[in-house]
Amino acid sequence: MCPFVLRTNNIRESWNNSFLSLVGCSHPSIWKTIDNLRKDRNNIQVVILLDSCGQPPRKLAHRSTAQLQQKLHNLCTGVIDGRKSKEDTLMGLGHCIRWK
Repeated sequence: MCPFVLRTNNIRESWNNSFLSLVGCSHPSIWKTIDNLRKDRNNIQVVILLDSCGQPPRKLAHRSTAQLQQKLHNLCTGVIDGRKSKEDTLMGLGHCIRWK
Protein backbone atom coordinates (compact mmCIF):
# COMPACT_ATOMS: atom_id res chain seq x y z
CA MET A 1 0.00 0.00 0.00
CA CYS A 2 1.24 3.45 -0.84
CA PRO A 3 2.65 5.24 2.24
CA PHE A 4 1.02 8.49 1.13
CA VAL A 5 -2.54 7.13 1.36
CA LEU A 6 -4.25 8.87 4.25
CA ARG A 7 -7.19 7.62 6.26
CA THR A 8 -10.43 9.23 5.21
CA ASN A 9 -14.02 9.59 6.28
CA ASN A 10 -15.26 9.45 2.72
CA ILE A 11 -16.83 6.00 2.31
CA ARG A 12 -15.82 5.64 -1.33
CA GLU A 13 -12.20 6.46 -0.68
CA SER A 14 -12.27 4.18 2.32
CA TRP A 15 -13.50 1.31 0.15
CA ASN A 16 -10.85 2.09 -2.47
CA ASN A 17 -8.13 1.95 0.19
CA SER A 18 -9.39 -1.33 1.63
CA PHE A 19 -9.75 -2.85 -1.84
CA LEU A 20 -6.23 -1.75 -2.74
CA SER A 21 -4.92 -3.52 0.35
CA LEU A 22 -6.97 -6.61 -0.56
CA VAL A 23 -5.64 -6.68 -4.13
CA GLY A 24 -2.07 -5.94 -3.14
CA CYS A 25 -0.95 -4.32 -6.39
CA SER A 26 -1.73 -1.27 -8.50
CA HIS A 27 -2.66 -2.86 -11.83
CA PRO A 28 -4.05 -6.38 -11.34
CA SER A 29 -5.26 -8.56 -14.18
CA ILE A 30 -8.99 -8.77 -14.84
CA TRP A 31 -9.12 -12.26 -13.32
CA LYS A 32 -7.40 -11.18 -10.14
CA THR A 33 -9.74 -8.19 -9.93
CA ILE A 34 -12.79 -10.44 -10.30
CA ASP A 35 -11.50 -12.81 -7.61
CA ASN A 36 -10.83 -9.92 -5.25
CA LEU A 37 -14.27 -8.42 -5.89
CA ARG A 38 -15.75 -11.77 -4.91
CA LYS A 39 -13.62 -11.85 -1.75
CA ASP A 40 -14.74 -8.33 -0.91
CA ARG A 41 -18.39 -9.27 -1.45
CA ASN A 42 -17.98 -12.29 0.83
CA ASN A 43 -16.35 -10.15 3.53
CA ILE A 44 -19.23 -7.68 3.35
CA GLN A 45 -21.80 -10.49 3.53
CA VAL A 46 -20.15 -11.81 6.70
CA VAL A 47 -20.22 -8.34 8.28
CA ILE A 48 -23.90 -7.92 7.37
CA LEU A 49 -24.75 -11.37 8.74
CA LEU A 50 -22.92 -10.72 12.01
CA ASP A 51 -24.61 -7.33 12.33
CA SER A 52 -28.03 -8.89 11.81
CA CYS A 53 -27.22 -11.39 14.59
CA GLY A 54 -26.46 -8.57 16.98
CA GLN A 55 -22.67 -8.47 16.63
CA PRO A 56 -21.82 -5.14 15.02
CA PRO A 57 -18.31 -4.75 13.61
CA ARG A 58 -15.72 -3.66 16.13
CA LYS A 59 -14.00 -0.37 15.71
CA LEU A 60 -10.26 -0.47 15.97
CA ALA A 61 -8.89 1.33 18.99
CA HIS A 62 -5.32 2.31 19.60
CA ARG A 63 -3.57 0.37 22.32
CA SER A 64 -2.82 3.57 24.22
CA THR A 65 -6.52 4.49 24.24
CA ALA A 66 -7.49 1.08 25.59
CA GLN A 67 -4.82 1.31 28.29
CA LEU A 68 -5.97 4.79 29.31
CA GLN A 69 -9.58 3.61 29.51
CA GLN A 70 -8.52 0.68 31.69
CA LYS A 71 -6.59 3.00 34.03
CA LEU A 72 -9.60 5.30 34.38
CA HIS A 73 -11.88 2.33 34.99
CA ASN A 74 -9.55 1.06 37.71
CA LEU A 75 -9.50 4.49 39.35
CA CYS A 76 -13.29 4.71 39.34
CA THR A 77 -13.80 1.23 40.73
CA GLY A 78 -11.19 1.96 43.42
CA VAL A 79 -13.20 4.97 44.58
CA ILE A 80 -16.49 3.08 44.47
CA ASP A 81 -15.06 0.13 46.43
CA GLY A 82 -13.49 2.47 48.97
CA ARG A 83 -9.94 1.32 48.24
CA LYS A 84 -8.81 4.78 47.13
CA SER A 85 -9.23 8.14 48.76
CA LYS A 86 -10.26 11.22 46.82
CA GLU A 87 -6.71 12.55 46.99
CA ASP A 88 -5.25 9.34 45.58
CA THR A 89 -7.86 9.33 42.83
CA LEU A 90 -7.07 12.92 41.86
CA MET A 91 -3.36 12.08 41.78
CA GLY A 92 -4.10 9.10 39.56
CA LEU A 93 -6.22 11.23 37.25
CA GLY A 94 -3.40 13.74 37.07
CA HIS A 95 -1.06 11.00 35.89
CA CYS A 96 -3.54 10.00 33.17
CA ILE A 97 -3.61 13.47 31.60
CA ARG A 98 -1.52 13.69 28.45
CA TRP A 99 -0.21 17.04 27.27
CA LYS A 100 0.60 17.41 23.62
